[in-house]
Amino acid sequence: MRGAGDHPGLRPDGEQSHHRRRTRAEHRDRRGTPPAAEQRDERYEDAEHHHEDVEDAEGECGGLGVPAQKGRQGRHRGGLGKQQAHDQQRDAPGQDSDPRAADGHLTGDAVFDAIEIVTEFRQVVHGVPPERGDASVPVCDAGHIGVLVLRLRFGTARAGMLQGVSRYDAYIFDVQGTLMDFHTPVTRAVAEALGTYADPATVGDLVRAWRSDYYERILRLDQSVEKWYRVQDSYVDGLGDVCEQFGIDLPEDVRIETARAWQRLEAWPDVRPGLKELRSQAVVSTLSNTDMATMIRLFREQQLEADAILTAELFGAFKPERFLYERTCRYLGVDPSRAAMVASHPYDLRAAREVGLNTVFVYRPLENGRVEDAVDDTEGEFDHRIEDLQDIP
Repeated sequence: MRGAGDHPGLRPDGEQSHHRRRTRAEHRDRRGTPPAAEQRDERYEDAEHHHEDVEDAEGECGGLGVPAQKGRQGRHRGGLGKQQAHDQQRDAPGQDSDPRAADGHLTGDAVFDAIEIVTEFRQVVHGVPPERGDASVPVCDAGHIGVLVLRLRFGTARAGMLQGVSRYDAYIFDVQGTLMDFHTPVTRAVAEALGTYADPATVGDLVRAWRSDYYERILRLDQSVEKWYRVQDSYVDGLGDVCEQFGIDLPEDVRIETARAWQRLEAWPDVRPGLKELRSQAVVSTLSNTDMATMIRLFREQQLEADAILTAELFGAFKPERFLYERTCRYLGVDPSRAAMVASHPYDLRAAREVGLNTVFVYRPLENGRVEDAVDDTEGEFDHRIEDLQDIP
């Protein structure tokens, strides 16, 4: 299959070359009109006049275009090819033909219109059930080899999300490490507790040991909704044990104050814009192994957006217990197959996958303070791998 860059009618950058596009009449004279094309000629006649906004790579199947209309009051579902829609765009006073909105993104309506035209086109040619979001699909049988490629002409959209379109109906996020940088604020607090002459290497090692202690400690807790032992208290307990391992004596009040750093985590730079953009397209929720009070405080102070804030405290158990993922989907009103777990920790994604969720691995090279300690999905174990939330599929 040739991409747009390989097609003789398109330059490598996707713009149309100066080769003249054949008219429908020329296609008929050249090879005759196949029966399926005759059936769709009238239906998509007007849509072809708008190829300036969305262009197709023309194989032996003819052309199709989709208008990107700004300022419409509603979408013409299944009716972009009608003369009325064409006339409305052509005659609208002051209508801007640029498919980009003021923020540099293609308007959501234009993207959905493109998808609707594609699904209708598939049904006309093959009777194929439509699949929402499929913007590059085979439309010709072996006798008429070709592929319809919709190319949305805007340069500022990121590789993951298109304006108004998301792959899944709900996204469930781990927080510590995935959305929040814990190492920087916790290291700062430990250094302050140990004093001005604290060795930076020792501080970093202590923080990493404290994080490991947390993982092991919470798994030993006998938790329930009615009898919940606060994760914040577990951090205080863990710091005492870790300091003893390092031969460091910290008074209890200092340990309590230092542990509060886990309630003052800092969002990674991509998180605030990424969550905001994603939330305009799908349900966004957290699922974190921490206390509700901590999570609410973090989201308020970091000014992060979410439709639901869920933590282990609500379930009386910690991830990776299967029922946390299942019940989260139930609370959000989505089937696991239409949701995705987003995390930088393989154990979290593996557990989510077992109950049918899709998986998005987020690579955070400095989660543990140095690249050599970073975890990565080098084997392609999960459905998607990203390094920036704005690239989420």
